[in-house]
Amino acid sequence: MARKFGAALCVVAGCLFLASSALAAPYDPHTVIVKYSSGLSSATKSKIASRAGVLSRVGGIHGTGVQVVRVSGDPAAVAARLNRDAGVAYAEPNYILRANAIPNDPRFGELYGLNNTGQGGGTPDPRGKMVFEGACVSCHGWTGESSISPFATLTGAWAVNDPGATNVAQIVISGTKRHTPKDAISMPAFGDAYSDAEIAAVANYVTSRFGRKGSQLTAQDVAELRKQTSE
Repeated sequence: MARKFGAALCVVAGCLFLASSALAAPYDPHTVIVKYSSGLSSATKSKIASRAGVLSRVGGIHGTGVQVVRVSGDPAAVAARLNRDAGVAYAEPNYILRANAIPNDPRFGELYGLNNTGQGGGTPDPRGKMVFEGACVSCHGWTGESSISPFATLTGAWAVNDPGATNVAQIVISGTKRHTPKDAISMPAFGDAYSDAEIAAVANYVTSRFGRKGSQLTAQDVAELRKQTSE
């Protein structure tokens, strides 16, 4: 009995640790994840969103009804306002969670599609796919054909076919601001959310997966691009 009780305490402690880790994690400064209650009309959702400080929808999680929305102000405050509305099932900041270890399976790197293996000439790095999955796929899609906006389609884009990946990295760092057409969706900046090495990895992954030839951008290259964009 004592052993079972001790094991239960360990499980509870582990859950609390994971929960506190998630709550303490940094989040994207521009977006919130929200799911509205079922049965609401589009007009009702728009009113709820507008009252809470939601600016526009930028993506979603396929098959779940969850939306990724761009917000005005602190995402945590916007999520709190959304959660107070009966028309919202749940809302939370778009937390940025990173894996702190890779499985010690010696054949881990052979898993197809897990990472950029250099198959397109790029630099192998498992972080590329991890970043793409966490921050990019909801808008750009795994195929490179965006279901959100034609401006977010990567397939055939000049930037992903540039083997230097300079433009890809700059967009990840600084985002884009489109003013036309009127309903154009802009990409948020991720320069503060990811390290130089992570941005280099995702740029190499994108050019290798969607372009003609993979790039070999390094963390040092990205650091230099950051200096240029801040000048």
